[in-house]
Amino acid sequence: MVVVTIIIALLTALATSGVAVFQSVKGDIRAAETRVSERVDRVTARIDRVNERIEASEVKLREEIQASEARQNKRIDEVKTDIKDVRTEIKDVRTEIKDVKTELKQDNAELKADIRAMDN
Repeated sequence: MVVVTIIIALLTALATSGVAVFQSVKGDIRAAETRVSERVDRVTARIDRVNERIEASEVKLREEIQASEARQNKRIDEVKTDIKDVRTEIKDVRTEIKDVKTELKQDNAELKADIRAMDN
């Protein structure tokens, strides 16, 4: 009976110490969960801030691209207008050249007629 009492005492002591160890481990797990949760919250907040900055950068880049496209389109329109003006000037010059050629031909014909008249 003494042996049974000793065994029961040992089992009780073992169970009590097992419960204490379990409670200690349980507390450590809860503390670790809290630390992990806090870390996750900090990382999530940081990710949110980074995402906000990325979105702001995307908006700014879109605006800059649109402004650049508008400037380029304006410049293209100006160049097209310049090209039309140059074409018009070229046509005018060609017309003037034709007029000068016609005048030269007439002058040449008149000179030839004058020379013939002088020779006769």
